[in-house]
Amino acid sequence: MMKKFQKLLPLLTFCFSILVFASMFFNVLQTDDNEAIMTGTKAVFGGAVAAFGPFASAKIQFSFPNLIGFFLPAILALGLVIYSLLDKKPNSIKMALKLLIVLSFGLSIFLLAYLPQNTKGLITIFGNDNIFNYEGAKLAVGAILGICFASLGFLSSAFYIVVNEVKPKKKTTKKRKSS
Repeated sequence: MMKKFQKLLPLLTFCFSILVFASMFFNVLQTDDNEAIMTGTKAVFGGAVAAFGPFASAKIQFSFPNLIGFFLPAILALGLVIYSLLDKKPNSIKMALKLLIVLSFGLSIFLLAYLPQNTKGLITIFGNDNIFNYEGAKLAVGAILGICFASLGFLSSAFYIVVNEVKPKKKTTKKRKSS
């Protein structure tokens, strides 16, 4: 039973990384009245929010921390899957990728929790630019699901390393010399 579970852990970790990525397509920020502000794609890549002719406009800027939060676990997990298919033997590169996946899930949890602070907007009024962030916004369902999936991915990938890479010490028994 444990061997089957051990073989299932990499697939489970990969699925969690894909789910973190997929959570980007849901609403990630909302107001206090639970009204959706934006999806994860807009929080990552930015885009126009409103324009009032040539006088005023509001835009969301590209956010590298949000990009890392949603994409990094999936990219590293995909890299590990491809590398594992090409090279079946355990080696230091695979171990480094496994550790990086654990760290990327941890980083993703942190970055998604701080999504409102990492999402910046730009308001232009009569040529004057003002940059703001969404600190007052609450996390919506997409960000909460992303944090949950990243937490589960962190646990599954860390457990996979512990189960496969940390070998228990063998007990040695001394034989008595018989006279």
